[in-house]
Amino acid sequence: GGSFTEGLVGTPKHINPLLAQANDVDRDLSTLIYSGLLKYDDSGKLGPGLAGSYTVSDDGLTYTFKLRSDLKWHDGQSITADDVIFTILTAQNADYDSFQRPNWQGVDVSKLDNQTVIFKLKTKYAQFLSNMTIGILPKHIWGNIKAANFALSEINIKPTVGSGPYKFSKIKRDSLGNVKSFELVAFDKYYAGKPYISKINFKFYASDSELISAYNNNDVD
Repeated sequence: GGSFTEGLVGTPKHINPLLAQANDVDRDLSTLIYSGLLKYDDSGKLGPGLAGSYTVSDDGLTYTFKLRSDLKWHDGQSITADDVIFTILTAQNADYDSFQRPNWQGVDVSKLDNQTVIFKLKTKYAQFLSNMTIGILPKHIWGNIKAANFALSEINIKPTVGSGPYKFSKIKRDSLGNVKSFELVAFDKYYAGKPYISKINFKFYASDSELISAYNNNDVD
């Protein structure tokens, strides 16, 4: 229970796994709101995420991922293989200008069934599993947004539907439209269990000195 307030230097622009790499704030928020097929544990090792299990072929070219059966988006809809495929195809498409695109070149993705996704590589790539931490996007939210509007969509700053441990609650701006704070609340259907902290507030500052002053004034935890 309880709440936690964190101060960050910078401002959110693209809280989107496919666009977040250029901004530390975007990456921090995106990681809390979206989930990948795999995730790093506290010791830095890759473990199950949205995928409860996976297998790798003997030649190291085919990876088969089995999604958990109880996965839900923040709006209650089920997460399926179609969402995974949509995310990867979007990352691969140059029109969407994703920072993730280089990681997915030469990879074919297909669906065996609603819970199973198959990745086939043209050449063996030892670090391929690390790519599986990419946050998966909900197809039913992003699927109708054209490539030209992908980076401009309001959903990038108000990501109302994800699958991570926390979901979007509210955003506050100043009179000029700058984002000053961002609130997330715990997602009670998160596959790994509802987070202990009920609410996380983020406050954004222009410099390290402003952030330090905010901490000294007990404005952030």
